[in-house]
Amino acid sequence: ASRMSIEQVALYKSLAAAPALTVEKIEGKALDSFGEFSPDDATKAVLAPMAYQGILNTPLFQADLDNLGAFVVDHATHLPQKQSVTKPGFLVALPKDGQAPFPVVLFQHGGGRYKQDLFTIAKPYAGAGIAILGMDLPYHGDRSKISGKNGSDQDMADFDHPLLTRDNFRQASSDHIAVITVIDVINAALKPLTGVDETLDGTRVFFTGHSMGS
Repeated sequence: ASRMSIEQVALYKSLAAAPALTVEKIEGKALDSFGEFSPDDATKAVLAPMAYQGILNTPLFQADLDNLGAFVVDHATHLPQKQSVTKPGFLVALPKDGQAPFPVVLFQHGGGRYKQDLFTIAKPYAGAGIAILGMDLPYHGDRSKISGKNGSDQDMADFDHPLLTRDNFRQASSDHIAVITVIDVINAALKPLTGVDETLDGTRVFFTGHSMGS
């Protein structure tokens, strides 16, 4: 296995044992309130009338973002080392039919795009009783400012600095791990809004991505 794959496995085991994700805020929004991102009528027909949008806190493993943005790892333990906190925006859309807890697909949007793009792929999933959770890539959406650095979506893939680009992707992958290891934290945040103890099934979590997000 490659060094980076070993590090990601170590991170998975670490975060599964000691969760590091929190939900900073969350709110329910009617499907029609997403403006240009609102789902079409056919998609709305299979979605619950409310979706849930908010901000996560996940560990930031990159240091010195104004320079190299290196992903910091303890090579003795293979464990990434938390440098700070990053705040990806997230969005959860639920199927209209079926019974919670719903299996959930973690959806990662493409470069220059948005977590709200999940509505464009939601129909077949929601129609099958599957929830969709989208989140911001680094420098995208609610995450255009990371650890004090203002950026744009073009900073995710900086072709003048390939190692920075590599480590931006490592950070994005680490954010995914932070989410899928603690779906119960998101469930606790959803409970006051959905009235259900377990909205999402943490034992049935899948991934799909579009373009850069895949």
